[in-house]
Amino acid sequence: MVSRIGERWRLLSLDGFTLVEVMVALTVLAVGTLSILGAATLALRTLQEAEARYQAVLLAGAVLDSLQQVASPGSGEAVWDARRVRWVVEQRGRLASIELVVESPAGGRPGSLHFALLHFPLPPPLASP
Repeated sequence: MVSRIGERWRLLSLDGFTLVEVMVALTVLAVGTLSILGAATLALRTLQEAEARYQAVLLAGAVLDSLQQVASPGSGEAVWDARRVRWVVEQRGRLASIELVVESPAGGRPGSLHFALLHFPLPPPLASP
């Protein structure tokens, strides 16, 4: 009879996991899942900020390009898609110094980008004889 009890105990101990092993496995799984969720949230926020910065750079490029097309640009301000653009032009003879600031909400946080440009207008084309 002793051998049957020992054999039964050995079979029962090999059949499954203990409650402690299951709890440890679930804890490790929960920590891993929360870590992945936190990393995904951080990545999404970073992508939103990068997209907002990219849009601000495109807007600044468009404004600076339009200012370069003008022979004598002036200072100004505009708002496009919740982005405020301000530019200040300082004339120094024919040379103009343009400072441009784009203020935009970058992923929910306000931010600003600063740009500077020297503008020297091209001379008028020569008249043909």
